Amino acid sequence: MDNWVIPEDMATIKAQVKLLADKGEQVTVDDLILETIRRMLELLFDQKLDGHYFAIERLGLIYQVIGFDRAIEGQITAPAQMSLVDMFKTQPIDYVWDYLDNAANQIIKR
Repeated sequence: MDNWVIPEDMATIKAQVKLLADKGEQVTVDDLILETIRRMLELLFDQKLDGHYFAIERLGLIYQVIGFDRAIEGQITAPAQMSLVDMFKTQPIDYVWDYLDNAANQIIKR
C-alpha cells in the first residue's frame, strides 16, 4: 500500500483492506474509507493554503479542522441524506471530491 496515494474507488479500498489483513492488521472497509476521507480533506486544505496549516481529525463521523493553536476552525459532516462513507461507496469520486472541496472552501472563507 502506497501511503501517498489516496484510493479513489472501492476496488482500491478493498485491495488495501486485504493487504493490511495479510499483514495482520484488522481494518474494516468503513474504517479505511473514513481515513481516506480524512486524507482527502488534508490534501484539499494543504493545496488551497499552499502549505500544511490545518490538521484534520476525525471525531466519530465528524471531521474537525484544527489550527496551529489547536483551536477548532471548523467541522465537516455528511449531508443529511447520506453518510460520507455511503457517499464514497455509492457516488462517483468526483462527487466526493466536490463535496469535500465545497466544505473546505466554507471553512477557509470564514
